[in-house]
Amino acid sequence: MRAADTAPVPLGEVGVQRILLGAPRSDGSPLLMGVTQVRAGQTSPLIQHDTAEVAYVLAGSGWMVTDSSEHPFAPGDAILIEAGCWHAIRAGEAPVEMLYAFPAPEAPATRTYRSTQP
Repeated sequence: MRAADTAPVPLGEVGVQRILLGAPRSDGSPLLMGVTQVRAGQTSPLIQHDTAEVAYVLAGSGWMVTDSSEHPFAPGDAILIEAGCWHAIRAGEAPVEMLYAFPAPEAPATRTYRSTQP
């Protein structure tokens, strides 16, 4: 499946993601795989999943922001995001493109951080 052939899921002003394998595609895949694109200088929302996630950096560099620190990444890096870890993608000077995968075809339960500050 080519990413360009799938419908984009908007991430607001930050970027888009596209589901390549798994639900809602009903393709029989044993996992969920997609591509996230974050525009240069933008940071994706801080999110948390019930299952682990694997990400592979296809293009761009930046930082994986977690609930405890920031980890730099560059093309060719693989990132394991443990279940329950709050995380976001902060793009550097160029757009970031990451392949992501979850160990089941359905999207895991996902929470988005909401600040309680005014």
